[in-house]
Amino acid sequence: MFTRSIASPSPIPCLPLACCFFLFLLGPLFAAERSPFQDLGRIQEQALAGNAEYQYRLGLIYGEGKGGPRDPESAFYWFSKAAEQGHLESQVNLGAMYAMGVGVERNFMHAAHWYRVAAERGHPEAQNNLAILFEEGLGFAMDREQAVLWYYRAAKQGYPEAQYNLAQLYLEGNGGDPDPQAALDLLVAAAESGYVPAQYLAGYLLEQGHGIDQNLRRAAAFYMMAAEQGSPPAQLNLGLMYLTGQGVSQENVLAYKWFVLALYQGVEQAAEAMHLAELQMTPGQIAEARRLAERWVLQKQAE
Repeated sequence: MFTRSIASPSPIPCLPLACCFFLFLLGPLFAAERSPFQDLGRIQEQALAGNAEYQYRLGLIYGEGKGGPRDPESAFYWFSKAAEQGHLESQVNLGAMYAMGVGVERNFMHAAHWYRVAAERGHPEAQNNLAILFEEGLGFAMDREQAVLWYYRAAKQGYPEAQYNLAQLYLEGNGGDPDPQAALDLLVAAAESGYVPAQYLAGYLLEQGHGIDQNLRRAAAFYMMAAEQGSPPAQLNLGLMYLTGQGVSQENVLAYKWFVLALYQGVEQAAEAMHLAELQMTPGQIAEARRLAERWVLQKQAE
């Protein structure tokens, strides 16, 4: 019998620093329809005069490399100046640069310091990343209780990465009994914010029904959310649900489409699933499914 390739997400071994080490909160920084470099001279002048906000802006400019090569060392310098004056986003960016070794030698103790400073001021990204350091024992002694505390504080603010990370600790039990329902509640909240790993894992929990009520229709809906955003395991599992008619209507063409997309992204088990689907399909249906998959790829490339 063909079995699903679940590849259930494991606890995060590295730092998901919001996908990049800068926050790049450019919206409020510069007037609309103006290049930041129209104001570069004024920004440099104000930064040199000790204005923390302008030091932060100059750090962003060097960090992004707008108008020239990126200069992480200069970005680090200006974020440091602003962070020392209490600029919150600079403190988070400084923690991230230390954690990733960008613009400065990697140092988890310094990363932990700046994340804690920002976390205690209520910054959810800093709280999440501080929790990761506690969970992994980076810059601190490993401390799961502290990890849960800081994940919880960030999750309570609606930060999806923290909701996902805390859900995984609840699934593991964290020294006690696992709590799949509490994990699912967190995953659903993160999934509804658009966080793909949470969408996939919520679908998996609802499909399997271990410790919670199985709900195949909801499982398929969460798999669909993740699959549409390009999650290969979600595409495979959604295809299998279409193939078997579980949680969705039985649709070989749609099943094959998702298998093609999963295989395109390197999920080898999708090839076996495609073979099973082909046994039930006409050549015309296979061609239609491939056209649908190609159209999906083109649409995503155009977005």
